[in-house]
Amino acid sequence: MDLLEKLGNIEIKVIDRFPAEDMEYCRQAEKDYQNAYNIYSEFSYIAEETDAQIKKLYDSLYIQNIDNHKDTLYDCNEKFIGKICSYFRKKYAVTVEAPSWEIIDEERGRGYTKEKYDIVPLKYILDSIYEQMGGMSFEEKAFDELREDVKEAVTNDNGFTKYRIQGIKLIVDDFYSSYKDNIFQRYRASVDGKHRSFFKALTHFEYGYYDLSQKYGFLCNYGQIDEKDGVYDKRLISSSVINSIRVYKNGKVEIEFKDYGTVKKFIEIYFPGIPQKTAS
Repeated sequence: MDLLEKLGNIEIKVIDRFPAEDMEYCRQAEKDYQNAYNIYSEFSYIAEETDAQIKKLYDSLYIQNIDNHKDTLYDCNEKFIGKICSYFRKKYAVTVEAPSWEIIDEERGRGYTKEKYDIVPLKYILDSIYEQMGGMSFEEKAFDELREDVKEAVTNDNGFTKYRIQGIKLIVDDFYSSYKDNIFQRYRASVDGKHRSFFKALTHFEYGYYDLSQKYGFLCNYGQIDEKDGVYDKRLISSSVINSIRVYKNGKVEIEFKDYGTVKKFIEIYFPGIPQKTAS
């Protein structure tokens, strides 16, 4: 066997790719899944035998359709895949797509038998997650995704910048799509993922984690923010980096930092390379 063949036969152990704490969780989840799968598999076998015996009866009155019993195995597989992916998605604040286990694909199956009723190897799921990280650690991937989302909040659909620095204030024009409700005669603004990501970046900047701080929750209600909740008033923020936040009825947001160096550092970290909006 030559050197290339030897290198080709080297398989990186799954346990070497993931922290021990994560592997402990995954192994326990795998054990529970396999126990459930084996029970349902036995049930499926009994159902098939029962179906075959019933169909031998002369009287068709007793024949029932139980052909969908295998769907229980499929659901079991889907839940296991979803459980593992959800764990990493929530723990590390990264995007993790659940790999498919429905289609037989000899070319891309990496040696696994991909048939939706077969048992799913844990390694198959972890291999997919590892590949989705693109060579980054979970922390690097989470930070990279956060910066990409923040970029959408400070640029418009054409990629032009919407932010500027004014003293110690970071101002983002057209941050929200704000409008006046003609029925209730008050202002509201639409909220989506890019708004939440922006305030997650402020949270990460101060605390180092990716969950949204409660102090920004009033600006990130799912669906919309409303004038009746006082969102268009200047809000003092209990923060080591920010003094206050104010949202204007035209959709502009104004964030006052503690000092110029802090606002400059925030911009350099979370949307580097995007120039300020020039004065019009």
